[in-house]
Amino acid sequence: ELPGPEQMALDMMLLERSINDCDFEIGFRFYSWKGNWLSIGKNQKNLPNRWEQLFHQGKLQIVRRPSGGEAVLHGGGLTYAIIWKSPYLTRKQAYFHTTKGLVRGFSELGINLSFGNDSIRSIQDNCFSSSTLADLVDSSGCKRIGSAQYWKGGNLLQHGEILVRPPNKIWRELFA
Repeated sequence: ELPGPEQMALDMMLLERSINDCDFEIGFRFYSWKGNWLSIGKNQKNLPNRWEQLFHQGKLQIVRRPSGGEAVLHGGGLTYAIIWKSPYLTRKQAYFHTTKGLVRGFSELGINLSFGNDSIRSIQDNCFSSSTLADLVDSSGCKRIGSAQYWKGGNLLQHGEILVRPPNKIWRELFA
């Protein structure tokens, strides 16, 4: 459990290690965040005013992720990072390969997950408001795991958030 900037720095350090260390093949870590953090995807430009107000009120912290996707509220969830040296896969194939272990693990817990099917064009500011092929949904269509990628030098950093006990009050304030 660390603040957002430290979590992102660790993931980037592992990605750099995958690039520079010929013995590095794959890294996988789970972590939680110290406090309520909103991570913003690398391409997300405009932040709604209410997010900035919540930040200034001290109700949450904001950090930018190197991976893409939309805003993710971290608090009451479990984040994963996969760092994979030269996977030689397309982005779509990489999502499939990196998440099939999650699908299998959740299945053993009695929770059946499948890939989302929303169009990328339907994405909102909130990562969990839509579910593309990069995401995993339960049998009722509710998104349970959101994922985003960052590629550097042919090496992959994939972030994902597993909803466990999202903080309802701040969730409503952020995403209406």
